[in-house]
Amino acid sequence: MNRAEASHLSSDNQNESQENVILYDGVCNLCWFWVQFILKRDKKRIFYFVPLQSETAKNIIGENKLHVADLTTVVLVDDQGVFIKSSAILRILKKLPMPWPLLYGFRVVPSFIRDRIYNFIGRSRYKWFGRGEACYLPGKQDQDRFL
Repeated sequence: MNRAEASHLSSDNQNESQENVILYDGVCNLCWFWVQFILKRDKKRIFYFVPLQSETAKNIIGENKLHVADLTTVVLVDDQGVFIKSSAILRILKKLPMPWPLLYGFRVVPSFIRDRIYNFIGRSRYKWFGRGEACYLPGKQDQDRFL
């Protein structure tokens, strides 16, 4: 994503820091549930969403030099960097209203342990939760949150 495309992701008051952009698997039912979970709780509307199957996601992935293996996971890009897997989930929860930030305490569990659990769920997510034929579309009230 070039600077012009990302202009609404920057805040003039935050030295052009990047807003909270979540990349997710657009055909995964579990991932769509996660997006819905965040939308319902994100009253300040700080998160933006990008399906991994989109051109915008490809640009963000290229700019941040993510590896192909990262394309099967939740990715959070914020003003502190790029986070994947369980680290992305925990940082997202931290930014939601109470009580969700309390779960950020799980960061004390080493990431290799958290990510093993994340990978186990990720490998079975289509089998357990299903898969859509195409990316889900947001409701009209949330269309501006999808890039």
